[in-house]
Amino acid sequence: MVPGTSITICDASQVIGAGSFQPIRLPLWRNETKSTTNRKHLMGLSYYYEFTAPATVTAYEFETFLRDVEQLAKSLGFAPTSVLNVPFDTPERREFSHRLGGRLTVQDERLKGIAIPAAEQVSSHDLIAGDCRVIPEQGVIPVVTDERGCESCFGFLKFPAQVVDIHENVLAETGVGDRWWFRDFVDSPDRRYRGIVQ
Repeated sequence: MVPGTSITICDASQVIGAGSFQPIRLPLWRNETKSTTNRKHLMGLSYYYEFTAPATVTAYEFETFLRDVEQLAKSLGFAPTSVLNVPFDTPERREFSHRLGGRLTVQDERLKGIAIPAAEQVSSHDLIAGDCRVIPEQGVIPVVTDERGCESCFGFLKFPAQVVDIHENVLAETGVGDRWWFRDFVDSPDRRYRGIVQ
């Protein structure tokens, strides 16, 4: 592991009602119907994780470390795999960042009404609720694909410390400061994901 990084791992049963993660709607499997029993069963398949690291860790250090993780993923049977080290510095790359998971949503009173956040920093801005999704500035992300063709992303994203408007006035603090951060979940009973994350 890269020095100074931390990993938080928990199952859905540890998160529901804890307030640290947003509630999600899980997909139904096969011919199951919506019931309390099935919902509890499905939530047990969700695997939540969060990575953080200080800003002093370089993208190159992450890439080197995650290349080793990629080799582990290959040995576990994931294919194809890749490690992306990409700045989100163009509209196309910022759009691509939506596919990587690790979503960071910020809510602040200053984002309500006529506030216009800088377009390169946010997407999905809700003027009424006063929230927006923050776009990362850079990411070092391994992508693994299972036998069914489902891609999963893990890794580290660098977000701006503050959301600013088009005049560079601060509208909100992101809460991650200058740290690298990634939080997501995988809906799968496949224990190989745990091996990769741990």
